[in-house]
Formats: sequence, C-alpha cells, structure tokens
Amino acid sequence: MEKDFRLLLIAEQTASSVGEITSIVESIQNGFFVVTESLQEGYKEVEVGTEEIETTGNTIRLKILVKV
Repeated sequence: MEKDFRLLLIAEQTASSVGEITSIVESIQNGFFVVTESLQEGYKEVEVGTEEIETTGNTIRLKILVKV
C-alpha cells in the first residue's frame, strides 16, 4: 500500500514538473518570437534607410553635375 502511495506521489510530482518545463519552454519560444519579429523590423528599417541614403547621394551628385 505504501509503495502505491509513493508511486502515486512520484507520478504527481512528475506531472507537475512536466507542466513547469512545458511552461518554461513556451516562455522561451515566445521570447524567440519577439526577438525574431524585432530583428525583422530592424532589417526593414535598415533597408529603407539605405535606400534613402542612396537616393540622397544620387540627388547631390546630379545637382553637382548640373552646376558643373
């Protein structure tokens, strides 16, 4: 009887631990999702900034050529 009780206790502790581990893994996955989204947005902003710099450089070169 005591052995059955100990097995039941171990089973409950195992189930609880699995639940905690699952929660931790889900939290880590959510963190990765947030980081990935932020990085993708940052890359888009860098691309837009690069295009704007290139456009500005081309405009300045054209203005210099027109004056020469």
